[in-house]
Amino acid sequence: MPVTLLIMVSLAYAFATLGAFVVEAFQRRRGTYRSSLLAFQAQANVGGDDLELWIMRRLEWLRIVSRSAPRLGLVATMIPMGPALLALTSNDASAVGANLAVAFSSVILDLVSASIRSLS
Repeated sequence: MPVTLLIMVSLAYAFATLGAFVVEAFQRRRGTYRSSLLAFQAQANVGGDDLELWIMRRLEWLRIVSRSAPRLGLVATMIPMGPALLALTSNDASAVGANLAVAFSSVILDLVSASIRSLS
């Protein structure tokens, strides 16, 4: 359950990031986009190193979520496989199917989440 919750949070974050990307693209197309980087530079009157640090801070969560997504997908696959294999040894096909459904649906959600984050 905790891994599935983390995958759902990751998916929500991916959709939020995609939404921000679409809004920015729409604003750029209309010519109404105001760069937060330029606003920060004008407000704080900082140099290149400070701007780079500001950018790194803004991208940190995206980097963390992008790197942890494959691990979450692997964990979400492996956890239900144990009970599925045990159910297979006792010829309980319904339990095997239920456990595999959880495993594969979690992995698909994680792959969708990772794909959306790579777009934005």
